[in-house]
Amino acid sequence: MPNTNQRAARKTTMTDQARAIKRRKPPAMRVFVASAALFLAALVFLSYQLAQGKDPALGASVAKVYKPERPVVTVRKIVKRRVITTVVPAAPSAATSTPVSSGSAPTSTYSAPAPVAVAPAPAPVTASS
Repeated sequence: MPNTNQRAARKTTMTDQARAIKRRKPPAMRVFVASAALFLAALVFLSYQLAQGKDPALGASVAKVYKPERPVVTVRKIVKRRVITTVVPAAPSAATSTPVSSGSAPTSTYSAPAPVAVAPAPAPVTASS
C-alpha cells in the first residue's frame, strides 16, 4: 500500500501538471467563420418560416399574398376637337357686310359695354393736433 505522503506528493504533481498544460484558444478565423455560418443558417431558417406564413409575431394567422386575377389595363384616349373656319370675303355689291363662316362655331357680334359713371373719391382725412 502506498503511503499517505506518496499520495499527497502525487496529487501535487498532478495539479502542477494540469496547471502546466495551458488550454489554447481557437484561432480567430475559425471562430468568425463558425459564427457567420450559424447566423446565416438561422437567417435562412427564419426566412423560410416567414415565406410559409408561419410568422411567430403574427400568431397562427395565415399570410395573405396579393395576386391580382387579371392585370387592369387602362386605355387613355385623348380627343381633340378642332374647328376650322374659313372667312369668305363679301361681294362688293352687297349693302351689308357680314362675315360668312363655315363650320360649327356660332357667329355673333359683341358690342363694347356701356360706360359706367364713376363717383369721385372722398376727400382724404387729415389729423390735426
